[in-house]
Amino acid sequence: RALQYRLDTNDMADNDWIVHLDEETVMSAQSVRGIVNFVVDGQHDFGQGLITYADQQVVNPWVTLMDAHRVADDMGKMRFQLQYLNQALFSWKGSYMVCRVKAELEVSYDHGLDGSVAEDCYFAMRALMGRHTFGWIEGPMWEKSPFTIWDYIEQRKRWMQGIWLVVHSPNIPWSCKLLRAMSFYGYMTMALPKLLSLFLYFMPQYSISWVSVLQAFMDANTNYMFIFGTYKMFNVRKVGVKRYVMLMFGSLFAPTVYLIADTIAILYGLFSNKYKFYLVNKHV
Repeated sequence: RALQYRLDTNDMADNDWIVHLDEETVMSAQSVRGIVNFVVDGQHDFGQGLITYADQQVVNPWVTLMDAHRVADDMGKMRFQLQYLNQALFSWKGSYMVCRVKAELEVSYDHGLDGSVAEDCYFAMRALMGRHTFGWIEGPMWEKSPFTIWDYIEQRKRWMQGIWLVVHSPNIPWSCKLLRAMSFYGYMTMALPKLLSLFLYFMPQYSISWVSVLQAFMDANTNYMFIFGTYKMFNVRKVGVKRYVMLMFGSLFAPTVYLIADTIAILYGLFSNKYKFYLVNKHV
């Protein structure tokens, strides 16, 4: 992988910094300022910030809307854990990675097959084991969502399989991966609450009030993430009022498409080769 290759060909000093990006990632002016501030501050070994998916050419609006929850996730869970806990307890992305050379060499990405599919997640767990700290970087970078639903499914399948290998790796103690595992299994079973809702709709006599309240809260939270993510990604001045309203309206249906696509990816990933690495083509 390119991340480890950069370390294997390292000619940098211990206190230099590496910024890892995906092939289509674009650095905004705000992200450059954020990285400079993060490096000058120097309190943490690793940093990451927000990634959005609609600042460049939007090839497939539906898939981009399905990625809206990732923007909300960055602004919520990701930012909270990095800015206030200074740990990557729940997740860590494989792009927009700002790393101090010495710390990155200590953690490494070279951990065999189990650490080669979701190498970013495995890296974060190893960094926790080494007691390295993380920070949040202000300023977004821009990427593209997959161009087709099938590429989206293949991408999610790879992520699911890679994190599965991390969570079940005997080389990472549960003290480091417990929260990551809880988050992962919550994702793996996300279709079950929907099936429960469907069951209770047709069999209301089995309904329990506190379960209904919990279900309503989960649904509201999911819908909010897609609406908020869409709001953060799209600029009404760039796309126009008519298109902006259509996109916001579409964000109400995106959770359903997301649920179906990700459930297919989960089932596909469970019963297929977990070491196959699918490359998503993002060249227009």
